[in-house]
Amino acid sequence: MQRHLTIIAFVAGILATSLALPGHSAEEIVASYGLLEFSIPVESLETFANEGHIDRDLANYARHLDEEQLEQLRQYLNEPIPLSAVEVSQLTYSYLGEESLRFLGNIIRTGAWQNGFHSLRGGLVLAAIEPEGLTLLNVMKQFPTSTLRIDTQYAWQIARDFTQLFEHNEQSIDLIAQLANQEAEDANYSTAIELDISGNSIWQKDVLSLFDESRERHITVDFYQPNTTSPAPLIVVSHGLAASRDGLGELAEHLASHGLAVAVVEHPNSNFQQVANLLEGLAQEVAEPSEFIDRPLDISYLLDELDSLNQSGSLQTRLNLQQIGVVGHSFGGYTALALVGADFEPLTLNQTCNPTQFNSNVANVSLLLQCSALQLPDLDTDLHDERIQAAFVFNPIGSALFGESGLQQINAPVFVVAGSEDWVAPALLEQICPFTRLESSNKYLALIQGGGHGYAEPTVDQNRLLNELTGSDPTTAKRYLKALSLAFFNTHIREQSEYQAFLSAGYAQSLNQSPLELHLIKELSDTQIAQSTNFECSDIAKFFPN
Repeated sequence: MQRHLTIIAFVAGILATSLALPGHSAEEIVASYGLLEFSIPVESLETFANEGHIDRDLANYARHLDEEQLEQLRQYLNEPIPLSAVEVSQLTYSYLGEESLRFLGNIIRTGAWQNGFHSLRGGLVLAAIEPEGLTLLNVMKQFPTSTLRIDTQYAWQIARDFTQLFEHNEQSIDLIAQLANQEAEDANYSTAIELDISGNSIWQKDVLSLFDESRERHITVDFYQPNTTSPAPLIVVSHGLAASRDGLGELAEHLASHGLAVAVVEHPNSNFQQVANLLEGLAQEVAEPSEFIDRPLDISYLLDELDSLNQSGSLQTRLNLQQIGVVGHSFGGYTALALVGADFEPLTLNQTCNPTQFNSNVANVSLLLQCSALQLPDLDTDLHDERIQAAFVFNPIGSALFGESGLQQINAPVFVVAGSEDWVAPALLEQICPFTRLESSNKYLALIQGGGHGYAEPTVDQNRLLNELTGSDPTTAKRYLKALSLAFFNTHIREQSEYQAFLSAGYAQSLNQSPLELHLIKELSDTQIAQSTNFECSDIAKFFPN
C-alpha cells in the first residue's frame, strides 16, 4: 500500500490530467509548490508510456521511483478505462461525478489558477473518443492549453491524508486482533457442527414481482422458501450500491439450506440496472437521493406483502413473522441499520459534507454517497421497522448519516463485519468507530484481515479496480459470512441459545483460513481506540485537520 502511495504522490497531478477540456494539446505539465515550479514535457511522458524510454527531462523525476513503481506508472498512463464518450458524459453530470470533479479541480487548475472542474469534464469526454480509448495519456493530449498547472502542495496534502488514514486503520486492526486473542478461550461449541457448509433443508426459489402503488415503485424479490415442518423465520437481504440481488444469492441459499426463509430485495434506482440506465442516458444519478428513504421502505413494504400472503395467500402460514432479521451489504448495511432504529443525524452530516471538510475527508470514498443525502428535502424521517429484530451488516456505511446519536438509538442485536482492505468504506471510519456507538447488549464486530469491500469472484474481463475491491480471497470471506450470519440468526432470531458459543473469538479463530484471518470481538471503547491509534472517534466528522 505504501508503494502505491508513493506513485500516487508522484503522479497526483499527472493522474488528474485525465480530466481536461478539449482544444490544444498540452506541451508541458507545470507542478507548483509554493513559489517553486517544476515542468515535465508531455512528449517525455508519451515516449515513456509508448516505449518505456526515460529521456533527460523525465529522468530528474523518475529517479525517485524504483523499477516496479515505474512500471506501474507506465501501466497507469496506458491502461484504458472501458467507458464511451456518452457514458463519461453521463457519469460526470451526475452528483457523484460532479463532486469528484470539483475535488480534483483543487489539484488540476487552469492557467489562471482557477478550479479545473469544467476543464476536467470536457477532457474526459474527448479522451474517450480516442481510438485507444480513455487513458491517462490520451486525456493529456486533449488538454486545451499548452500548460497544465498542478497544485503539488495540495496533492501532497491529500497523499498525507491517505497515509494518515492507512496508519490509523492498520493500528485499529492490530488492536482488534489483540483484543480477539485475549477474548479467545475454550468455548462450548462443537467443531462437529460446521456452520459454513450447506444444511439439510430443501428449499424452493420463487421470484416475486411487487408494486407499491403509494410510491409507484416496482420491487423484485428472490424468495427462498425452505421445506420445513414448522413456520420458518424470515431473513430479508439488501444489496449494495450498483449491485443486484444476484450477488447475494449464495448467502441466501446457505441460510435457506439451514431452514431460514430468505427474501433478497432488488432496490430500483440504486442497483446495477440504475448504473446501466445512467450510462445509456436513461437516468441522471448513480443513486437517487430518495433511495435513502425508499430502500428501507422497500423492505417494510415487502414485510406487509409477505404478511398478507402468509395469512391468506399462497404461503399458508409457512413463515414465522414473529422472527425476522435483516442482512445488508454496504448501502444495504445503511438500509439494515436504519430499519433496526438508527436515525439520521443532520448536524453530523452537514459538518462532514461541508465543502472544506469534505476535501479533508476524501480518503473515505463512501462519503460521496452519504453526502448526497443532503439533497433530501427532509431528513426527519423515521425508518425504524419494529418487526425486524436483528441486523447482520457487512461493510456498512453510515458514519456521517447517523453520527453518534443516531447509532445510539439501536437496541436490537447487531453484527458488524469489516474488511481491513476496504478503501470504499474504510474499516476504522465506517465500521470500527460506529461499532463503539452501539448500545445494544448484543453486538459483535468481526474483522476480515485482508478482506475488501465486495465479495464477487474476480474475472479477467473486469476492470482491475473492480477486482481489487473484492479483496485477496472472496471465496474465504464468503465462507466466514455464511458461518457467522447463521450463528447470529440462530442465536438472536431463532433464540437457540446453544449457538451463542459460536459468536465468540475462539470460534472465529477456528474458521481461520489463509490468507485471510478472522477476528471477532464483543467489546470496544473509544478510549481503547484513542490509546492505540491516537485517533478520537468523536472526531470522525472532521477526520483530518484543515
